[in-house]
Amino acid sequence: MSQTLMKLVQMIFLVIVVTTNLFSQTIWIKDINKRLVSKASVSVQVIYKDTRFLLEDAKEKFFTAVTDTLGKMIISGEYSKEEFSVESITIKVQHKDYDPFEVITKEYSSSPTFNYIVYLVPKNSKVNLSGKIIANRQEMNELDIYSSSEIAEKLQIKEDDILNLIKKKKIKGKKIGDKYFVSGDELRKYLEE
Repeated sequence: MSQTLMKLVQMIFLVIVVTTNLFSQTIWIKDINKRLVSKASVSVQVIYKDTRFLLEDAKEKFFTAVTDTLGKMIISGEYSKEEFSVESITIKVQHKDYDPFEVITKEYSSSPTFNYIVYLVPKNSKVNLSGKIIANRQEMNELDIYSSSEIAEKLQIKEDDILNLIKKKKIKGKKIGDKYFVSGDELRKYLEE
C-alpha cells in the first residue's frame, strides 16, 4: 500500500511540475468588423531563449494550422525547458480575401485563458488609423452624384421610394433627361436626420 501511495504522490508531483511548465494560447482571427474569419492559414513561431547568464543561444518551435469555422487556433507547448524559456512569439496569418498579417510579440502567458486577437483587413479596402474604410480609387464616384436607381440599389429599397422622397422635396434632386440625380451631400444629410 505504501508503494502505491508513493507512486500516486510522484504522479501528482509530476503533473504539477509539468502543467506549470506549459503555455497555451488561443488565437482568434477576426476581420475589421470583429467577425470571425474561418479558413485562415496561421503559422506561429515560438522562440526560446537560453536563461543562463550571457548566453545568446536560442531555439525555435513552429506551429501551423488552418483556423476552424470559429476562426480560432489553439497553440500550446512548453513554457520553459531545461535552460530555455519563451522569449517571443511570431504570428503570421494569410487568407485569400485579406491582406497578410504578421506580428512579433513578447506578451505571452502560461495561462490557458490568455488570448490573441488578430484583425485582418480585406484586400479590396484600405484602413486609416481610426479604423474607417477608405474606398479604392476605382470604386469612388468622382462627381459624388447618384442616380435614383443607384441609390435604391445601394440601400436595397425600391426606386419608387427614392422618387417619392424627391417629389415630396425631402431630398433635393435634379431631373436630367428621364432620370433623377441626387448629390452625395444631400443624400448623407437626409440619412443623418
